[in-house]
Amino acid sequence: MSVAWRAAVDHDIAVYGVPRFVIVDLHTVTAHNSIAVRFKSAVWTRGLFNVLEQGIIFTGSNHHSGIVISTVLRLPGMKNSALVGDELVLEQTIAGFREGRPFAGVPSRRN
Repeated sequence: MSVAWRAAVDHDIAVYGVPRFVIVDLHTVTAHNSIAVRFKSAVWTRGLFNVLEQGIIFTGSNHHSGIVISTVLRLPGMKNSALVGDELVLEQTIAGFREGRPFAGVPSRRN
């Protein structure tokens, strides 16, 4: 996640408020930055997820993109997050959000 993208999300939250649910889509991300920058993105994501009702990190088959973020999110206290790699599970989860059933379709959140 670029600094510009994180700043745009922060701006939207400041203007429109915090959404109930967020899905961070990393399935097409190719990491070109340092581990330090990835940790900054992960810490920012954790801070965002701390104020959400529910949050999903979607990695698809790109499991390398979510390693740092999933490590940060697995720290104690992140019961409102899940790492999802399967598109069908993601679709079921989105449908669950719309129906007021967060994490519908997520077989195990590992948190």
